[in-house]
Amino acid sequence: MEWVLMERHQMMKMMFPLAISMAPENATASDEITITLDVNKSCPAGALMDADSVMMHSGVTLDGAAWQNVVAFDGVGGDGQTPKMMSNGDTWSITFVPVDFYGVTAGEVTAINCVFNGGAWDAGEGKDTDAEGNCVDFTIPLGGMDTYKWMITFTPADYYDIPEGSVVTDD
Repeated sequence: MEWVLMERHQMMKMMFPLAISMAPENATASDEITITLDVNKSCPAGALMDADSVMMHSGVTLDGAAWQNVVAFDGVGGDGQTPKMMSNGDTWSITFVPVDFYGVTAGEVTAINCVFNGGAWDAGEGKDTDAEGNCVDFTIPLGGMDTYKWMITFTPADYYDIPEGSVVTDD
């Protein structure tokens, strides 16, 4: 058996979507954040490369339930802001305070769930890529240093077909 213990900031870097950056990195749902999408790294490849505009369709993970308080790509957030992103060349960004944008008045927000499009669903879509290469919804973790302070991964030897009592090294 293998136990991996890592601090939350290490886990965040592992879990953070490749095509997304967020400033500040360890923001909470009450902080003003800027989410930036790199269309060169979103899935499917090249779908938003020539987009004239990019819109975010999103919600939050609230008390463990994903896609709550959804703000549609053609809608308006709880703070009156539209989910239209600003062009920075090959990247697009949007700045907002999650609890205000999603109209959260109670509960714990631990992530933003989102996908992007070119202003309509038939105008190209931008998603994350999973381990198998499939296009999946983005999950952008939030919470600062107190949420998910530690992550422990248990890997059973049976999964890797390692006989019990074997010594495994990194040589």
